[in-house]
Amino acid sequence: TFQKVVYIDIFTSAPVGSELMLKFEDSEFATKSNFPVGRHSRYVATTTVRSKWERLVFSYLDSPDVMVSGKSVNQLVLLFEPNKLSGDSFLFDNFDSYSTFTSGTQTIPAQAPVEMPSDITQQPEDSPDLSSNCHSCPKLKWSDEFDGTVLDSTKWNIMLGDGCSYDICGWGNQELEIYGADNIILKDDGILRIEVRKVIDINGNVEYTSSRINTNGKADFEPYGRFEARIRIPFGKGIWPAFWMLPTDSPLGWWPSGGEIDIMENMGKDKDIHIDA
Repeated sequence: TFQKVVYIDIFTSAPVGSELMLKFEDSEFATKSNFPVGRHSRYVATTTVRSKWERLVFSYLDSPDVMVSGKSVNQLVLLFEPNKLSGDSFLFDNFDSYSTFTSGTQTIPAQAPVEMPSDITQQPEDSPDLSSNCHSCPKLKWSDEFDGTVLDSTKWNIMLGDGCSYDICGWGNQELEIYGADNIILKDDGILRIEVRKVIDINGNVEYTSSRINTNGKADFEPYGRFEARIRIPFGKGIWPAFWMLPTDSPLGWWPSGGEIDIMENMGKDKDIHIDA
């Protein structure tokens, strides 16, 4: 008898017993708001350690929509701690499956699971979370301490205008400001300042200006690592500072279709809330 086994390698700061859910769906019918339509089956796995790599095997939970039984599945959805807003971090690797066949009481893998990457350092069990000492003896790959009085053009690109020249007018968020280089200020004190300005001309017309920089084409980073910055953000309606990452190449195209990873994002009207996703 053949059986499909799905496994994943996980490293998380979440408490022991945190749940992962894997859903097999038909994307033609499944939407965010019409559960259980289009959901072929769901599988769950539960963590057994904290701040340490482990391999989890998913167990069958249920088949929410019996009407899709027998049809092909073209979409997988992986959820970490579903229905919770915990703020815990999850790293995962070797998300894969293999077939088994049972002979008597012995189950024999038809294909052995892939080994964990050799460059991943296992974290001591007593480490509190992923926010500190994530890897032993980390090596600095890239940095900018913003010394001097001019932005380093070998590391940074300055994006200009209202986004239309990048085919994302309004920068994809109906933003009103114009980005320019004059709003970038360095005073040789190790701090990059981005000033937001409100300009009113003699006719009473209002224009907002700011700056936006990225490392596109000048820096690529490995999928494993830690990214950090010391950031002081302003408070006020209309302010929207962010520190985020984009894929170098994506089969889905340029942002927003290609996705993003937010390290820090804040809506200025909510000074005590920042988003990371």
